[in-house]
Amino acid sequence: MTSQTPLKTENSTAIVPCNPSGAMQPIPIKTYAVEFWETLSEKKTAAIYKEAIIKTWELLKQAVTVIVSVFLLFVAILIWIWGYGFTQGKIFGEWLQNQGEVRQPEELVERIFKLLLDLIEKAIAWAKKQVKQFF
Repeated sequence: MTSQTPLKTENSTAIVPCNPSGAMQPIPIKTYAVEFWETLSEKKTAAIYKEAIIKTWELLKQAVTVIVSVFLLFVAILIWIWGYGFTQGKIFGEWLQNQGEVRQPEELVERIFKLLLDLIEKAIAWAKKQVKQFF
């Protein structure tokens, strides 16, 4: 009866992987780690990551600029509409109290639509002015 070591048997469950001839095979993790370290330590890798970081920073700055600009645009539009509404509300209140007359619902609806139409007309006129100025 001959005894064989776990490294030389094909059916044994050895801790170290062996090929059929009994020689130890390299551990895959070690091979992967060596390949990773070689790739990581190349000068080309450092240059690529440096360029990627620079480009990412540029993109981040541009994205923040766009987001802030859009946010400020919405704030400006909100303030403009708010101011217009305040002014027109004052005019509408004076119209309601003018001459002590009782207003009919049709007159109120007509006046409200006139105020909204005036807002849209002013916005279109401003947009046309801006387009002519810059284009």
